[in-house]
Amino acid sequence: MKKLFMFIAAVLALVSCSSVTSNKEDIMVQEDRKVGKFTSIAIQGSPTVIYRQGNTCTVKVRANKSVIKDIKTTIDKGCLNVSMKGNGGFFVFSKEKPITIYVTSPDLIGVEIAGSGDFKSEMPLDTDNIRLVVRGSGDIDFDGKILCDNAKMEVTGSGDIDVKDIEALTTDISVIGSGEIDVNQQKVINTDVRLTGSGDITIKCESCGNINSNLTGSGDISIYGSVNNISKQKAGSGDYNINVTKK
Repeated sequence: MKKLFMFIAAVLALVSCSSVTSNKEDIMVQEDRKVGKFTSIAIQGSPTVIYRQGNTCTVKVRANKSVIKDIKTTIDKGCLNVSMKGNGGFFVFSKEKPITIYVTSPDLIGVEIAGSGDFKSEMPLDTDNIRLVVRGSGDIDFDGKILCDNAKMEVTGSGDIDVKDIEALTTDISVIGSGEIDVNQQKVINTDVRLTGSGDITIKCESCGNINSNLTGSGDISIYGSVNNISKQKAGSGDYNINVTKK
C-alpha cells in the first residue's frame, strides 16, 4: 500500500510539473519585426495576417511564446514572406495556439496564400494594380473598399476570396476547383470570368460594362446588378444565375 501511495504521489507531481511547463509555453507574446520595404505579401501555411494601408512598412507578430522565434518574416524582391522554420516552411499549429501577424505598408499590389492561412483587411486600399491568389484552402477577405486600375483574383483549390467593395477599370476573376470568389464591383469597364470545376463565382455589379465569362464543369456563376453586356460560354452541368439590368 505504501508503494502505491508513493507511485500516485510521483504521478501527481509529474502532472503538476507538466502543467506548469505547459502554462509557461502557452503564454501569448508580441514581437515587432524589423523589415525593409515591401509591396506584396506571401503566406505559407495557416497563420492569420491582418493588413491595413499605412505610411510605413511594419510587421508585428503575436503568437505562443514557444513558437514565436520560429516564425519567419523575410523580404525578397519587395515581397514579405511569412513562413515557419522547419516543416517545409509551413505552419502546422492548431487554432488553440493561433498565430496572428499585423502588417502595414504604403502600397499593396499582391497577396498570395499557399495553404490554409487567412488574410484580412478591414480598411480601404488605394493602389494601381492588385493580384489576389489562393492556392489551397485559405481565405482572403477585403472588407474595406479597394480603389485600383486593374484587379486579378484567382483561387486554385477550395479557398475563398471575398471582396466587399472594389472600384476598378478591369477585373479578372478565376476559380479552378471547388473554391469561391464573391465580389461587389463598381464602374468596372471590362470583367473576365473563368470557372473550371465545382466552385462558385458571384459578382454584384454597379454601373459596369462588359463581362466575358467561361464556365466548365459543375460550378455556378452568378451575376447581379447593372451591366452593359454579358457573354457566356458553358461546357458541363454548371449553371449561370443572371439577374441584371442595363446600366
